[in-house]
Amino acid sequence: MSRLTRCALAVLASGLACGVETPDELAGRLMREYATVASDAEQRGATAVRGQDGWIFFGPELRHVGVGRFWGADAAAVSRARRPDQADPLPAILDFAKQLEAIGVELILVPVPPKSLVYPDPLSSTVELPNPLPRLDPFHQEFYDLLRREGLTVVDLLPTFLEDRAHPDGPLYCRQDTHWSGVGVVRAAEAIAEIVRNRPWLDALDTRSFSFEWHSTVIEGDLRRMLGDETLAREELRLRRIENPGPPETPVEPDPASPIVLVGDSHDLVFHGGEDMHAKGSGLVDQLAYELGVPLD
Repeated sequence: MSRLTRCALAVLASGLACGVETPDELAGRLMREYATVASDAEQRGATAVRGQDGWIFFGPELRHVGVGRFWGADAAAVSRARRPDQADPLPAILDFAKQLEAIGVELILVPVPPKSLVYPDPLSSTVELPNPLPRLDPFHQEFYDLLRREGLTVVDLLPTFLEDRAHPDGPLYCRQDTHWSGVGVVRAAEAIAEIVRNRPWLDALDTRSFSFEWHSTVIEGDLRRMLGDETLAREELRLRRIENPGPPETPVEPDPASPIVLVGDSHDLVFHGGEDMHAKGSGLVDQLAYELGVPLD
């Protein structure tokens, strides 16, 4: 990590029905349904759960949504961590933030909203979902509030994703893959960039403009492979490829000296890493470079 680093972005794999039920009541029923579906899939040895209209969901994600409170005194009962002392995510997050603060780096935490909370419609069969869809994640909200009280910056993407879930360029998540779609990664980058642009150190940087081009690609999603259904047509996505202005146009390479370090799971790599990550030049690190005018580490 460069000594010039000013910011670390951690992106991790984060209405009323009939005029009667509150969002919390709806969330409770949805959580119970997801817990049942996840348990049934686990008993069958299945990781992928088939929904309607070609949608496929990740069983462990459904379990996570269904367990409720996952930190503090409740962590040990619901965590799959092999060591009980590692069950609670809160101490690790706070410790990481303090380590970064000690060297002058701010942690901005960006939880990836569960796909099943943005698009419950193709999966839920017992909960009547209102339109517009409210957020149905009371425990995530509680956890984010706790982190904020501890002084962390949390970029909560779920309101943005719920608002744009009927985006004209397609869903914000892949139907057949665990990750956000090309449209979703752009919306995530736009929301993150709104926060980072307010940092005074960004004004002192030499920024530049990158070009982009929208294109379509066909992928074989990881959930499709897990499901093992070869009769299911592969998914077509729209991607925004980011490039240095040409000619010749070239990909934006990550910069080890960048003041911004992107830390996270495969949501950081999808559409950037190529091969099983489906494409290059169109991932979160690429979109943030375009939005902020600087390559990231």
